[in-house]
Amino acid sequence: MSAPAAPEGPVIEIETLSFEGMGAEESRRATAAFTDALSTLVRTRGLPEGAEIAEIGEIDLGDLPVSAQTPEGLGRALATALYAELGT
Repeated sequence: MSAPAAPEGPVIEIETLSFEGMGAEESRRATAAFTDALSTLVRTRGLPEGAEIAEIGEIDLGDLPVSAQTPEGLGRALATALYAELGT
């Protein structure tokens, strides 16, 4: 049996991501959705022109206008909003 193929493009690892008002399980789900969505956006679209991967850590997610009904929805919405801020 062979090892799974490594993902193409940059690998995004989130060291710490906390969600005020969420329990540990909801926070884990939101973080997983955020990481998956952001990785997919960067892998499929690349970085926006003029953006650098290092910028991701410099953007305050608390300043991004998002809302969602589920932890997964919040994670995906934050990833989309963060991606839109890259390179601006």
